[in-house]
Amino acid sequence: MSSFTLAVEARSEVGKVPMRRMRAAGFVPGVLYGKGTAAQPFKVAEATLQKCLRSAGRSRLIKLESGVKGVDGKHALVREVQTNPVTDRLLHIDLLGVELDQTILVTLPLEFVGVAVGEKAGGVRAIKRYNLTVECRADILPDKIEIDVTGIEIGQSLHVGDITLPTGVKSRTNPRAGVFLVEKQRKEEAPVAAAATAAPAAAGAAKPAEDAKGAAAPKAEAGKGGKK
Repeated sequence: MSSFTLAVEARSEVGKVPMRRMRAAGFVPGVLYGKGTAAQPFKVAEATLQKCLRSAGRSRLIKLESGVKGVDGKHALVREVQTNPVTDRLLHIDLLGVELDQTILVTLPLEFVGVAVGEKAGGVRAIKRYNLTVECRADILPDKIEIDVTGIEIGQSLHVGDITLPTGVKSRTNPRAGVFLVEKQRKEEAPVAAAATAAPAAAGAAKPAEDAKGAAAPKAEAGKGGKK
């Protein structure tokens, strides 16, 4: 388990106008929720929060530092992040406080390690899932799930039930769900064959144009004879 530190400050402001002022001053409002405890409003410097989210993401524990009793030293997970759809700036964050001996449900990223033997034989890897929902105690929460794919051959697939998880970590994802496979490389149509197919089509398109031109000629002659 690894945790990241985030310094937060208490806040008492509520309402749209105070929130706009807070964001203009470079802070992001947030709320810390916890089981059996009252919600605790806070604010955090936007630059500090951005750096923490880039490092911790939404699946790692965050240790809070604050002068507020009940918040300082608390561990939390990111529950929700709101961003401006135009500027992508952070607008609000909700954190969920957890105890280290508490069982939690988290979605972890998958990391595929190695090059499959099927790839070396000319196959192409196909990743069907990039994360996995697991259940474990907060104090043994892994940062990610590593999967060794070196033994996967062409036509062979890996499912959730095939993944070896760390001790104490249980999957809460359908064990039959596909995760990784190596497919046989598809043969692309040769450029020569494509050109050969296009040539008759072009010739066919040109023929009606020539026929139409030939049909128009007698009409012009007829008009010329009428003047005589």
